[in-house]
Amino acid sequence: MDSVWVGFPLNHDAESHFGFYSRGIFTEQDIALLAYALRGIKWFHRQLMLTSGPLIAKAPLTPTERKVLRLLLTKASEKVIADQLGLAASTTHQHIVSLFRKFSVRSRAELMSLWLSHPF
Repeated sequence: MDSVWVGFPLNHDAESHFGFYSRGIFTEQDIALLAYALRGIKWFHRQLMLTSGPLIAKAPLTPTERKVLRLLLTKASEKVIADQLGLAASTTHQHIVSLFRKFSVRSRAELMSLWLSHPF
């Protein structure tokens, strides 16, 4: 049995590791194929960690907060976000306030700035 391990940092405090096992021996061609297949995994995993909160939020995001966050980072108003998610405007606002607290920001502009400029 053979194994290949891939590891990469997500930020200063977190990293990801992936292990692949084979009943035979990995060839150079197998490793090149794995490297090609994994070329976008670092970006994907960072996005996954960002949208669930662990990279920069103070606490993990709920599934609804993740949905609100995706729309909040667009031009959608709170009313549009509420309509698209089938939530009351007041509930949507509460989720936005919670997101602002978790990301330590006071406005959508600060959240957008954090999201676009954070050195991942």
